[in-house]
Amino acid sequence: MPTSFTHDYSVETLERELGLKELQINRLLNITQAINENRPARELFEMYANFLNWDLGIRRMALYFRRDGEWECRSHIGLTQEECEVVVSDCFDDYDARGPIGNIGHPLLRSFDFVIPVTHKDEHLVYVFLGDLSDAPEASARVQLVTTITHVVAVAIENKRLFRQQLEQERYQAELTLASEIQRSLVPDELPSGKHFDMAALYMPRFGVGGDFYSAEYFEDGRLLFCVADISGKGTGAALLMSNFEASFWSLGRSRSTLATFVQALNTALYRVTRGDRFLTLFVGEYDTNTRQLTYVNAGHNPPLVVVTGCEDPIELTVGCTFLGAFDRIPRVDTGHIDLSAGGLLFCYTDGVSELVNPAGLMYGEERLLKFACARGVCVAAEFNERLEGELSGYQGTAEPTDDITVLSVHFQGVGN
Repeated sequence: MPTSFTHDYSVETLERELGLKELQINRLLNITQAINENRPARELFEMYANFLNWDLGIRRMALYFRRDGEWECRSHIGLTQEECEVVVSDCFDDYDARGPIGNIGHPLLRSFDFVIPVTHKDEHLVYVFLGDLSDAPEASARVQLVTTITHVVAVAIENKRLFRQQLEQERYQAELTLASEIQRSLVPDELPSGKHFDMAALYMPRFGVGGDFYSAEYFEDGRLLFCVADISGKGTGAALLMSNFEASFWSLGRSRSTLATFVQALNTALYRVTRGDRFLTLFVGEYDTNTRQLTYVNAGHNPPLVVVTGCEDPIELTVGCTFLGAFDRIPRVDTGHIDLSAGGLLFCYTDGVSELVNPAGLMYGEERLLKFACARGVCVAAEFNERLEGELSGYQGTAEPTDDITVLSVHFQGVGN
């Protein structure tokens, strides 16, 4: 009779253990299915904690997961919210391998019995701390099972993060491509030329898309209108804003009266879009081939330089106003005037030129640019740009450019030439 009872008890125990194992397997399958269905990380952490608590009988657990470079307690059992918020990551270097906690690390961590670090591609992804583990033989098996399921969940969540990162990178590249296409469409393929002037441009955006812009148009009345602008910001937003500005520039430019009213109108149109969140610097010039007079407004831009034939020192074009788009109205717009009857060379540039750095980290600077202009004197625009490009390339050497580079040069013929 006792033998029969023992036999029945063993069978009953075995059946119960098999039932528990089957339940555990089903839970693991549910977690695997959730991973395959790309369920949110929050749900995976919740399923993970339920599995450890209800199926493995673990009563105390803390799982720390790295997110955006910081360690956070993302899943826990038997901890208060205050304990979860305690910063313990400074002690993680003490737990480089799976094993008993011992008497090291933070007091909160020492309240656990066992630690399981999970590494992926030589980088720690997760630290799991287990408490209230008995010395029963099945304790070792439970730790092994926790290690396995933790690795599965951690790698799945890390892969989700990497996949998200890849999608963001692809979206960014698509945005960059779109912005580049928009901006390339704004930059003129050809610049106007005439009997009394010639023009040339250098355009080197740092990342394929930037905030620089230039344009020019020659009108039947003998006036040449041209500009160089640099908008704050990069990417699609800057390119779209530049597209809007380009449309406003030429719609207003073709019906302009004075440059001062033209610039005020440009600011109004730009502010209507930016609401002060973005701005641009602008140099706009108008050259009358009949009178050989240059009229200009510098709206917060790097001062262009004019080398006048017969003059030793270049002239900096500084007259104008503040930058555009930051305020609903500019208090005052001044207009500059230069007589170019003798001829000369003007070159406008963005700050990517003067702020170009060499391998030692030293900027090219406006003083060096001024000396270069003095040395070159008056020459054809294309020749000047070619020499300037060689000068900048030689100075930059192996250093990476820090900003977009744009140069617009205009060579003016003197009277009688």
